[in-house]
Amino acid sequence: MISEQIMVKRGNSNITLQVVPLNYMEYSRIMSRPYKRPLVNQAWRISNDYDKEHKVDLVVGASDSIDQYIIRYVKRPSKIDITIDSENPCELDEELHLEILKRAVELAKASYIGDLSSTISLGQVSGSNLGVVSQQNNNREQ
Repeated sequence: MISEQIMVKRGNSNITLQVVPLNYMEYSRIMSRPYKRPLVNQAWRISNDYDKEHKVDLVVGASDSIDQYIIRYVKRPSKIDITIDSENPCELDEELHLEILKRAVELAKASYIGDLSSTISLGQVSGSNLGVVSQQNNNREQ
């Protein structure tokens, strides 16, 4: 999950709160403290790891009422068939297909050659930081 936000009504204004995920053990520990509420700009999402129904409890300030609960997340895409004549649909944007194919070829080539210079050139060609990091480390050692 990337981020969670809760839109609440507090008095006459609408406020966005950042959600802090907690499990029940952490929540129990916090409830033993004098201040038993989230901070002013926070809300708590309490999840029970043992519950198979995947229910959560949301805790906001005493005067807040929840209007919206917003979750943004990244889904892991399904496997990609990188052959040129592939008929399998890809979940990613079509503009990325050629870049993915190029990167796969670069990785396969570096793996086949298996030396440091191919790894460095791999980073320079693809624009990744893989080769750049290797070059920086080599320059520091000299």
